[in-house]
Amino acid sequence: MREKFTPQKIKFLKDNAIKYETKVLADLYNKKFNVNLSVDAIRIYLQRHNILYKKHVIMKYTQEMINYLKKYSQKYGSKDLTILFNKKFKMNVTTKKIILVLIYHKIDYIKKCTPTRYTPEMIDFIRNNALMHYTRDIASLFNKKFNAAVTANDIRRVLYNYNIPFIKNNTRYKNSFTYPIGQEIVNVKNDTYIKISNEGKKNEKWVKKQNIIWEKNNGKIPKGYCVIFLDGNKSNFELDNLELVKITEYRLFIKHGFNFNNKKLTRASLAVFKHKSLILETLTKGMNKEERQATLNRLYGKIRRAKKKERLKNAN
Repeated sequence: MREKFTPQKIKFLKDNAIKYETKVLADLYNKKFNVNLSVDAIRIYLQRHNILYKKHVIMKYTQEMINYLKKYSQKYGSKDLTILFNKKFKMNVTTKKIILVLIYHKIDYIKKCTPTRYTPEMIDFIRNNALMHYTRDIASLFNKKFNAAVTANDIRRVLYNYNIPFIKNNTRYKNSFTYPIGQEIVNVKNDTYIKISNEGKKNEKWVKKQNIIWEKNNGKIPKGYCVIFLDGNKSNFELDNLELVKITEYRLFIKHGFNFNNKKLTRASLAVFKHKSLILETLTKGMNKEERQATLNRLYGKIRRAKKKERLKNAN
């Protein structure tokens, strides 16, 4: 029969869970209430109801460590206190374990880590070092200078809050609002973007350069279409090198080998695909996925082989 935990039994567990090991606690509980609960049953109940019990508390802390925690528990939050403790005693304990020790020794502590109040001097120090060091190094320098215990994430949060440009991912990184409107940037995929606004989402602030050039000369790009480079060169923004295609079609160009480095071949492949796409709509109507894929492979096999011959010719 399942054990019913009355308020009296629950109070007994809460009062004694931190004093005795679970095995001893189970024996005391069974004797007091004349039941026969196992150690696992007691442990599961304590865990489900978030009752701290002695097994979790590590009893290897010296009196010097306890005195250190008592001294600084009211000055720092539990997270900062853990960092200082590990640095002082060259240990690697977690914040949760420090909290359990504080509870076990009945030491009052700041339950929520209160944010550090940054003085103007601190802000100036962070600003002066933001473009010279990484956030981890800034945190180390900051802690030495102001005798604090901030982390790299704390420094990064200050940089964002005060709109301070900083180094990130081994490159000089600035938030998007620091760039003036009209600024051009090139990403790792060699795509060129131009900033057109300071408001909105990222794709509303930054637009691909080829899209701006196309819209300036041919009007707005319809939804579901994109502008591609006919010669494959993403830095060639001449109007005769740009072509408006459906996004779905362009994905299939890449998949089936239509992306050439030659304008004429690319235009020819576009015409071929548009012609064959009309045939596909008729041929694949009512087909399942496997039958449709087999049809696609037959139609585009010739083009893949033609491209392979072209590569072999160029290699020779």
